[in-house]
This record gives sequence, structure tokens and C-alpha cells, in this order.
Amino acid sequence: MPKHLQHPAIALWVMWLACVFSVPLLARTPYHTDLFGIMLWNMLLAALPLVFAAGFELLMKRNKLLPAVFLLVPWLFFLPNAPYLVTDLIHLNWFTFEPPGGLYLRELRPWLILAVTALFCLVGIAMGALSMHLVLHRLRMLYGKIAAGLALGVSSLLVGIGIYIGRFLRFNSWDVLNPVRLLREFFSGFDGFALRYSLLMAVFFAGSYAVFLCFIGKEDTA
Repeated sequence: MPKHLQHPAIALWVMWLACVFSVPLLARTPYHTDLFGIMLWNMLLAALPLVFAAGFELLMKRNKLLPAVFLLVPWLFFLPNAPYLVTDLIHLNWFTFEPPGGLYLRELRPWLILAVTALFCLVGIAMGALSMHLVLHRLRMLYGKIAAGLALGVSSLLVGIGIYIGRFLRFNSWDVLNPVRLLREFFSGFDGFALRYSLLMAVFFAGSYAVFLCFIGKEDTA
């Protein structure tokens, strides 16, 4: 892994582990414990793109081009799972933060759940951005900034489509193993909303990556 990314990567994995191990403690709440099962599963899926991207970076560093390229396939299929976590915020509608007759809910547990859910989302977005950067870092070194920029644009668009497929069509990343059914469902229901939603999520992911770049150190050429 490039030196300028080693410390951010370690910090991110520590935060990821903290989120994962916090789930059994928070699941003792009487409020809709299904939320934590959903978040835990999605956090596990969000880590996979970073694992594949790190493997890609390692193989490229060892000049093993063909295995590295093969790793890009599962990386791209699982990449939408990282920013997908932000859509889990919709599950907070299970709670009434503004009850009738009061300004806001004066009970700590739901607010704790909101804070932890937001942290899950931030970690997931950061993991997606870091995995994207590992891939783009290597592409930029080999093919230049234009190729890396094109890869970012295409990947962001596919991420937006992937989030739409996961949230509204309820497919998973491994459903690409049944492409006929997936494509049939996708094109049969693809309308103006689907296009706008996919573009929104694509811009969101690209924007998140741009923010991520503001917080990492200067790139090295290792």
C-alpha cells in the first residue's frame, strides 16, 4: 500500500472493527434490533472492496498483472456496498425523534443509535473511497491522469446503478452470477426516477471521493 495511505488505512480498519464489535452491545436495545443486523451485514460487505483493492495493489506491485486485473472484477461488483450504507439511514424512520407535544425526543438511546448509524455510514463511505483511491493510484501511475479520471467517472456511474439495484430491486452483488434475471429486472423497471437516482448516487460517491482526497497526504510513487 502507498505510504501516504498506510496510516489512514489503519485508522479506518480500527474504526470498522469498533463499529462491528459495537453491534452486539447496541443490539440489547428494545428498539428494532433488526437495524443492527442490517448494519452489521452491510458493514461486512462494505469491507470487501477495500480487501480486493488492497490485493490488486499488492499484486500490481509484484508485477502480477493478470491476477491483479482479475481482482478488479469482484472489486467493482462489491464497490457499491460501501456507499450503499448511507441509504441505511432510512431505517431511522422507525424512531420518532419529534413526538407530538414536544420539541424533540428526550431519550438517549435513539440518539445513540442515530450517532452510531451515522458513524457506520461514514466508515463505509471512507472504505469505498480508499478502495477507489488504491485502484486509481495504480492506474494513474501506469496510464496517466486522464485514464484514472475516466475510470473514476465510469466506476461512479456503475456504483450509482448498483446502489439503485440493491435498494429498489433488492439484488445483491453475487446476483451478477445470474445476469439474465438481473438485467431483465433492471431494464423492465428502469425509468426516469431510476436514472435520476443512479446519477445522484454516482455524484454522491464521486463527491465523497473528492472529500476523501482532501484528508489524505501527498501521493508517493511506490
